[in-house]
Formats: sequence, structure tokens, C-alpha cells
Amino acid sequence: MDKSGASGARRVATEQWRKDELVFDTVQWRRGDGFAADVMASRWKLLHGGCVESLRNHKGRSCKWITIFRHPIARLLSAYDHCLGAPKDPVCPPTESTGLAAFAELWGNFAMRQFALAAVSPSAVKEWAAQRQARTGTSMWYLVKEYLARGGIAEDEVLGSKLEPVKGLLSTQYAAVGIAQELKTTMVLFSKALSMEGLDWSSSWATLGINEEDKQDSEYDITESEPFRQALENPRIVSALRLDMSLYEHAVHVFKDQVAQFGIE
Repeated sequence: MDKSGASGARRVATEQWRKDELVFDTVQWRRGDGFAADVMASRWKLLHGGCVESLRNHKGRSCKWITIFRHPIARLLSAYDHCLGAPKDPVCPPTESTGLAAFAELWGNFAMRQFALAAVSPSAVKEWAAQRQARTGTSMWYLVKEYLARGGIAEDEVLGSKLEPVKGLLSTQYAAVGIAQELKTTMVLFSKALSMEGLDWSSSWATLGINEEDKQDSEYDITESEPFRQALENPRIVSALRLDMSLYEHAVHVFKDQVAQFGIE
């Protein structure tokens, strides 16, 4: 389960399998390839976190992959607001940005960077960072950003070369691709596509006690907001997010195809 937004959906699954879940995020990713192999060989029913894509090439488990996409600008606005209040959070850039556009140019294409982890060895990044004496505590994603550009090629070019393969991955290797703005339909899709014993995503979502304020934590309001409109009309921001925007459009297409495939109305 890839961490791309919609925390309420993760709550549905973790509520059901709290004793059988594992998180694979920055802390776990930093522990290297050997630890990742041990994770894939261990017993769990649900694995989720921002770095799970790095586990794709580790053998030992037959998994069903799912993810939920947020609109890249909605995700950017949420991250920017969060980092204004909690700048030391690992998700935030290691340097202060001077506004939303500057933040977008540092942080942008975050989803593509997450998918690129399938081709990036944490041990190799760690060794490279040690050689160049990268400062301790630098955010994992920022180290990956610099690592991808280590050959003198812009990170956007490196990520751009991975865009079509990632689109193919979503089309062929994901059991379900959800959209945060369509969470109700996404929950129905998950129920039909995953056949997870003892878990009906739709009914669990409705009865878990997730109130309207929690539900509005995704795009429900933000895509109608003035900051969203302004960001969408800012060419500097759109350019900084162009790969994630293209990936999101493809994810919506995959979502609609899967919804039609399962006869969901």
C-alpha cells in the first residue's frame, strides 16, 4: 500500500489488521537492502508507508499492490502548509523556501520520486552520501533527489525517463488505483478488487468513525479553494510538478478503467 494521501483509507486497513501490519517508511528504508529483504520474508498481512515501492524487486512475497493518488497541487499545498508549522519534519525540504513556487521546485514530483525508489538502492545512496559528507539528518527524499542528479543530469530528466515505465506499472501491476477525490468509489473498488478476508472497505469506511472533518482532509475542499486555483494557474508551479501531473492524469484513467471493469456505478 503506497502512501500517497488519504490517511483515512489506511486507517480502514490498519484497524482491521493492527497486529499484522508493518510500516515501511523513511526510517526503515534507511536501514538498507538487507533489512528490506528481511521485511519481505517476514509474516505480515498489510505493509504500508512512503517507501514501499523500494521493496518491489525483493522476492519472497506475492503481494497485491494498491495506492491512492491525490492531485499533485493538493498534495503540494498540504505539504507546504505542514512544513510551515513543522519545518523539521522529514517530509520538508532541508532549506527554507521563500514561497510556494520555490517549495514546489524543491519538493515537486514527489510521487515520481517515491516510485523511483524501485530502482534506487538505499545502501548505494547511503554510501554515496557518506562519500560526499552529506549532512546528518538530511531528508531521505532529498538525498534521493540529489543522488538521482549525481551524474550531472537534472533530476527531472532522470525522473522523466521513468515516467512511462511507472505509468505501465500502474496499469498492469496494481490491483487497485484509487483517487482521493473519489474516496467513496475508491473504497468500493478496493472491496471488489482485493478480496481481503474480513474486510469490506466500504462499510468499514462508513462505520469507522471518520467524521466529516477528517474526510475533508483530502481534496474535498482544497480543489475548490482559491490557493488551489492560483497554484494551478502559476506556470512555475505547474512546470515543477509536470511529471506528477502527468502521472496523476494516468492514475485517474486507470482508476476509471478499473471502476468500469468491476461494474461500479
